[in-house]
Amino acid sequence: MDWNKRINRINRLKEKGEFDRVVMPVSYLGMVVGIVVLAWQGIVVLADGKSHVVALILAGVAIVLPSFLTIYRYFRGHFNKRLIA
Repeated sequence: MDWNKRINRINRLKEKGEFDRVVMPVSYLGMVVGIVVLAWQGIVVLADGKSHVVALILAGVAIVLPSFLTIYRYFRGHFNKRLIA
């Protein structure tokens, strides 16, 4: 990205705002749901000894998704000092 072009900085600032308002809160909510599903699967394993592999995989993805999105945001420059309005 060319940080010297104003239009590029404005577009990246809009993108950062969308991530802050929409994407990250939804991913945090998904992380909480993933933790609940993982806990529920733990209770089911203790009760029956059976576990649904698909539920474990989806819960794992939901739990680590905010970390991947934060890394993505870092590489897109959302935390750059030059982006602050």
